[in-house]
Amino acid sequence: MKGPFKLKYKNSSFPFKSNGDTDIQNVGVSNMVMNKIAMNRIKKVEEEIGNPSKWTKGDKNKLQKSLNTLKTVRKNYPISDSSHKEGEYKVTEREDL
Repeated sequence: MKGPFKLKYKNSSFPFKSNGDTDIQNVGVSNMVMNKIAMNRIKKVEEEIGNPSKWTKGDKNKLQKSLNTLKTVRKNYPISDSSHKEGEYKVTEREDL
């Protein structure tokens, strides 16, 4: 066995991917945890700054910083559901700030 463990079924829904005897690819639990932490950070900032109509420039910058963190995490810890949609990492509300 080359990797730390081997899946019995190749097409398993288990979060790790395996190609027979090859090593586990760079998709795993730690990647999912890092992505979840970054998503939780965004939710916390959104709750903290509240309604976009009351945002200050600092609030917008704080939200953009958390979106940039998510972008960095998804680059460094890729997971299969990281969509990277166009405009996903840019604050779209309050363009006037």
